[in-house]
Amino acid sequence: SAGERATLAAMAARDPQLRLVEYASLDAGQLLFNQRPAGRRTPLFADQALRVALSAAVDRATAVRAVLDTLGHVGLGPVTRADATADTTLRHIAFDTAAAGRALDALGWRWNAARTVRERAGRPLAFDVLVPAVSRTRMQLAVVLQAQLARVGARVGVDAVEPGVFAERLARGDFDAALHVVRNDPTPATLRQAWGTVRGDDPG
Repeated sequence: SAGERATLAAMAARDPQLRLVEYASLDAGQLLFNQRPAGRRTPLFADQALRVALSAAVDRATAVRAVLDTLGHVGLGPVTRADATADTTLRHIAFDTAAAGRALDALGWRWNAARTVRERAGRPLAFDVLVPAVSRTRMQLAVVLQAQLARVGARVGVDAVEPGVFAERLARGDFDAALHVVRNDPTPATLRQAWGTVRGDDPG
């Protein structure tokens, strides 16, 4: 975080043998929408139009700045800008809460009488985001996303669990949505392993 950088910079300033060096990271984080949840979970995110509408409600730049200050960037799909194959011309779903609201209306997700959450056929537009409790960055980001999505009528809970539980539930597909981070290798092979068609039958 910016605070940690300031602390390290102060330490380096006190010791002439230390020098602060910043380098690009290959860590890429995503909010995963589970299209095929395990157990009794209803597949809320099987609807692509719903996933797009909620994505339009997320102000990525503000979220990254709020949590990472200048130490993070909005992702380029599943890669980082440090990746040799990064395509900086890729365009995200535009941040537009008005468009997100219209899309949700069209999908039948309407505000309830109290305007506290959207509902469809009596079901609230509500889901939990699975987060490893030890990750301060992801915990903070989950709260930011919670507030942003609330503006368009989605009720988001933060499901904070221990790292082992997080990994096990992610592998099993036992989650609604999850904040996941992948540490890529500096080779396109990593992307094929994680995002290629061979992974199409993975849970979620």
